[in-house]
Amino acid sequence: MGFIQLRIGLRALRVAINKLSDAIKEYSSAIYAQNEARKTEKLPIDPQHVIVSYDEETARNTKHEQDRQHRTQNSIKKAAWCAFVAAVIYAGIAAFQWNEMRNATVISREALESVQRAFVSFQHFEYLRIQDPDRSDVHTWNITAIFENGGTTNAMNVVGIIKVKELPLEPTDEQFRGQYTQLIPWQ
Repeated sequence: MGFIQLRIGLRALRVAINKLSDAIKEYSSAIYAQNEARKTEKLPIDPQHVIVSYDEETARNTKHEQDRQHRTQNSIKKAAWCAFVAAVIYAGIAAFQWNEMRNATVISREALESVQRAFVSFQHFEYLRIQDPDRSDVHTWNITAIFENGGTTNAMNVVGIIKVKELPLEPTDEQFRGQYTQLIPWQ
């Protein structure tokens, strides 16, 4: 008997739960319909004038926050100007260094050319006096100029000029130096 009564009690509970579930669904749909009706309901068109004021503490805090933000913006502005000035100074220094680098390059090139060039320098004369076998008062001179071809790079195609002329007297300085306007290569 207890089992049948338990079974009847559970059925009654089940029916009650189903009724409760149906009631909740119906209530939910009613609330949803009411919310939809409120959304489509027109609000009054007349504007309402509202004055909102803050208490003194809120106004002070707002002013303090605005001042702090203003100081921060001024600090950023000053830092930006300082960065700009530093960039201009750096550009000037870089331009000066570039100019000095160009000057150093020119000096290095000139130094390299002076070191690498050929040096042809006179060392000494070798001379030999030969007496004519037929005449004792006639002599021939064999004079050889010795040059050194030195330097890091040797000279090529060196041109030498010798001008021989019989003079009745000692030559003047101008005659001795000569006035050469054109070089004739040795053949």
